[in-house]
Amino acid sequence: MSEEEEYGLSPEKKTQAIEPPPVDYLPPKPRQYDPGIALIGTGGISEFHLKNYQTCGYRVVALSNRTPAKAEAMRDKFYPDATVHQD
Repeated sequence: MSEEEEYGLSPEKKTQAIEPPPVDYLPPKPRQYDPGIALIGTGGISEFHLKNYQTCGYRVVALSNRTPAKAEAMRDKFYPDATVHQD
């Protein structure tokens, strides 16, 4: 190698992995504030959202879809007390 190609290069140094410290990055769940959720659109990915809302203990109070039968099916499966609206 010519001097120009080696300029600024130094022998490779050994490295050591450094573990990052644990970071509590998620916000706490409010103790008092419990708004109901209205889901607009009950196709595609909505089933996964509704499953996770149940897992988290969230209240879904309304479902809306252009086809009310689809919203009713999701309501019956996940949140029977929710109201259904046509958008």
